[in-house]
Amino acid sequence: RSVRDETGNLVDLEWTLVNNSTARTVLLPGENIAGKRLLALFPNVRTVGAWDGFYKKTVESGQPQLFETYYEGEGLKGWYRLEGTPLGDGMLLTLTEITDRKEAELAVERQRELLDRVLNSATDAIIAFGPLRDEQGRIVDFEYLFQNTANEQYTRLPNEEVQGLRMLDLFPDMVTTGMFDRCVRVVETGQPDVFEQQYPLDTGPIYIHISLVPYADGLVMTSHNLTELRHLQLEAERQAERFNAIVNSSLNGLIHWMAVRDDAGKIVDLRASVFNRAGCEMARISPEQFRTKTFLQLDPTGLFPEYERVIETGEPLHVEYFFGEIDTWFDVTAAKLGDGLVVSFSDVTPLKRAEQTQQRLADEYRHILDNALTAISHFTAIRDPEDS
Repeated sequence: RSVRDETGNLVDLEWTLVNNSTARTVLLPGENIAGKRLLALFPNVRTVGAWDGFYKKTVESGQPQLFETYYEGEGLKGWYRLEGTPLGDGMLLTLTEITDRKEAELAVERQRELLDRVLNSATDAIIAFGPLRDEQGRIVDFEYLFQNTANEQYTRLPNEEVQGLRMLDLFPDMVTTGMFDRCVRVVETGQPDVFEQQYPLDTGPIYIHISLVPYADGLVMTSHNLTELRHLQLEAERQAERFNAIVNSSLNGLIHWMAVRDDAGKIVDLRASVFNRAGCEMARISPEQFRTKTFLQLDPTGLFPEYERVIETGEPLHVEYFFGEIDTWFDVTAAKLGDGLVVSFSDVTPLKRAEQTQQRLADEYRHILDNALTAISHFTAIRDPEDS
C-alpha cells in the first residue's frame, strides 16, 4: 500500500502481503518483508529507475504497468520482470526473475547489432527480398525486408521506411531490364546468379556487378558499383591504343626487352614486351615470333652482352650492328627502362653500302696514285672575296 507524506505525495510503498515465490525471488523470508517499506529494503529501486518508471506510475496513473530491469544490490543480481496492477491506494506486484531469458535475448540482440554493423559498414549495397505471390502461387513482386546503408543511395529511403515496400513500385524498370525474372528464377530454382548489369543514365552508363543468392523463401541481392573501375579500364584501353598508334607511327624499329633472370638474379635472356610494325618489318621477324620467342632464340650471336650491360649499369648504347641472317646493317641505340631496355634501330644498309663503295673507290684511287710512274698533283683553288 502507498506511503504518503503530509502533502499527499507518494514517497514509498509498504509490503502488506508476500507469497513464497516472491520471497524466494528477493531472497528474503516473507515474514521479514511484510510491514516493511520497499525503498528501505531495496534502495537501488530508485537507481535503476523502477520507482518513477514503474511503482509510482502504476499507483498514480491507475493503469497496469510492465517494467523489465537489471538489478544489482541487496544480495540480488539479475534481470527482473515487474508487472503492476493498481489496487486501491496501492498496487499488486508480480515479480519474476528473467535472467536466463534476458541474457539469451541480449545475446541475440548483440548478434543482430553486430550483423547490422557489418552490413552497414560494407561498401556494397545489400538487400533482402521476400516474394509476393498471387493466388496461384506465382511470384508477382518482391518486398523489401532489409537494406544496408550503402543501398540507400538507390532507394533514397532509410531502412526503416523501405521495409515492406515493393520492388516494382520503386523500380518498375526491373521488368524491362530482366532483373525481375532473374530474381524469380533464383527463388524458384534455388540457384544463385552472378552477372554484370549496365544502366544508361543521362550522365553516362553505370556498371553494376550483381549477386543474387537464395535465402529462406526469398533472396539476398548484393550490388557492387563497377563504374569507376570500368571507366579506368576504358581509359587504360584508350591510352594503350594511343600508345600503340604512336609506337607504330615511328619509322624506326622500337622494342622493349624485359630481362629474364635465373634464381641467382643473373640475366640469362630477354623477352619482348612491346614492339612496333617497323621493327618487325626491318628485322623480318613476325609479331608471333616476338611474342613467343626470346632474344637469344631470335639472335643468338647478337648484342646480348651489350644489352645486358645497359640493363645492369644504366649506361646507354649506340652502335652499328650487322644482322648477318638478313644481310642488313642497323644503327642501334639502347637505354635502360625498368628491369629491361628500350631499343631503337633503323636500317642503314644503303648508307653503309655507299660508305663501303666510297671507301673502296678511295682505296683504288690511292692505289693508282701511289703506283703511277709520272708525278701527279692535285691542287685546290684559293679564291679572293670576289670569288676570283
